[in-house]
Amino acid sequence: MDGRKYLVDDQLTLADYSMAALEPYVNLVPFDFTAYRHIHTYFDRMRQSEHWISAGRPAASRLIAA
Repeated sequence: MDGRKYLVDDQLTLADYSMAALEPYVNLVPFDFTAYRHIHTYFDRMRQSEHWISAGRPAASRLIAA
């Protein structure tokens, strides 16, 4: 992750969405992530992405194209 914005490149890919599914577990598993500082930075970056933010909004507030 050092020197990269996302897992594969500087743009979101399917790999990032797959990895993002694990984010809720980072603080729940009994594992010391201290040596993997880029993991927290990566998940912080993912939480700021437009897709992550819009996925967290209630369905009624999302615009749906007809």
